[in-house]
Amino acid sequence: MEGQSETLTCIHQEAMEKFLEKDSADTSLRQIVKNAGVTTGAFY
Repeated sequence: MEGQSETLTCIHQEAMEKFLEKDSADTSLRQIVKNAGVTTGAFY
């Protein structure tokens, strides 16, 4: 469970940064997970 919490926290932090930096239409899921250092599969 601990790893899942850390992964989710990383994704949330990166998503917040990207949404504040750019419009949500200009932010992709792939970009968020890549910058968070996780895979797209980890997101799902």
